[in-house]
Amino acid sequence: MTALRNESLPDSRQEQSPLLTAPEVARLLRLSDRTVRRLDSAGRLPRGLRIGGSKRWRRDELLAWIAAGCPRRTEWTWNGVKGEC
Repeated sequence: MTALRNESLPDSRQEQSPLLTAPEVARLLRLSDRTVRRLDSAGRLPRGLRIGGSKRWRRDELLAWIAAGCPRRTEWTWNGVKGEC
């Protein structure tokens, strides 16, 4: 049996994933993967989650962060309710 990676799923299935990889965040923001990692290191993205050695971002939080004007991490708070910050 072959394990499927999230990148191999059709777009409609990826959109439903609550956690995004750096390449998926890059596609959402229309930036390069490298720029996403650089922005994260500089504290310009919401804090990601560490799962083992991987980093993921919450889709709902990123959408709320974008709606709030993309503030710096130190200025950003999110209460976990979709679409509110």
